[in-house]
Amino acid sequence: METEGYKEIWKKNESLESVSKRIHDGVPIEKLFERALGYQNTMFERFFPYAKPSDNDTVMELGSGVGWIMQAVVEKYPNILEIIGLDISENMIKRAKERWNHPKAKIVLYDGLKIIKAYIGIITIHLMNYTFYFLR
Repeated sequence: METEGYKEIWKKNESLESVSKRIHDGVPIEKLFERALGYQNTMFERFFPYAKPSDNDTVMELGSGVGWIMQAVVEKYPNILEIIGLDISENMIKRAKERWNHPKAKIVLYDGLKIIKAYIGIITIHLMNYTFYFLR
């Protein structure tokens, strides 16, 4: 069941530019990939080097938005098997697919625990870069 709050934020049909302004602190679109590379480097080089994706890993990002982090991970670790992005917003998925695609990337509408249960035993690394930010 969708709440009014969910509909208000996640069912909006926003442009990529509007979404980027709202969730990326006004950073220009042309700078977001560079920013994602920085986050990805901080995560895997500085804080969690033991969690770096290896060859043939399957990576899942929960709350993938329009896919900037996914893109950074695929570029930095081209030998991963697959990267799967889950998001609760149909609009985010629509914008992600229009902004970027890659043969190793899959972007999926997150429907609750059912979808995560489908990937148990397949996913090697989980990412949640922006997800907790929205739990206010």
